[in-house]
Amino acid sequence: GLEVVTPQGEVWSGLKGLRKDNTGYDLRDLFIGSEGTLGLITAATLKLYPLPTVVTTALASLDWLDSAVAFLGLAQARLGASLTGFEVMNGFSLELVRRHFPQLAQPLPRAGWTVLLEQSDNEGEAQATQRFESLPEAALERGLITDAAVAASLEQARTLWHLREAIGGDDSRYKRVVFNEITEKAIKEAFSKPGELDINRVNAQQARRFLDRVVGYMVSPLLWAKIARGLSAGRV
Repeated sequence: GLEVVTPQGEVWSGLKGLRKDNTGYDLRDLFIGSEGTLGLITAATLKLYPLPTVVTTALASLDWLDSAVAFLGLAQARLGASLTGFEVMNGFSLELVRRHFPQLAQPLPRAGWTVLLEQSDNEGEAQATQRFESLPEAALERGLITDAAVAASLEQARTLWHLREAIGGDDSRYKRVVFNEITEKAIKEAFSKPGELDINRVNAQQARRFLDRVVGYMVSPLLWAKIARGLSAGRV
């Protein structure tokens, strides 16, 4: 459930613990999907779960993206709700990780696609591990994957996740380039003197985008009524 403040200043209260409420329109997902344009979320009702007793991680290589979709279906059928991670990475991304982060060992040979999957379970460790390890075996038999590596320790599991997280690159490699005119001279000068990223400026830009959406949501209907329908006030 959610509590939301609309652009008109009204408070919409939907703080219910029901997973499915048939008493009226379910506006929760509408407010979440609108990303703040329909209202600000000020409170939420969450369901908490105990920490899993067993977490298992594996890496699998595939030749085709269609095989990843089929592999996901097999994992969902075998693991159910205990499947808490299924990340698909293409070969080009991992090749960049191999080039820029040579200290991160990749346990599988190069492949067109690679899947990182994780299981979190509250059952016994032996039973959960056996069920998880049987998944890549079944996928190999069906020809969905070509190879797999299951993490044998927490350190190995973290290494596998580091491969996924390194795809975004090191933040220190990104610079800020500013130019006020679109000319060859201005662009070359800007790139010759890159600056550091300022998180305050990033946050200010995000706030401006949010205000654009909220103001546009409130003012656009006035433009439609007074001038012409279809105009947007999102940049006012």
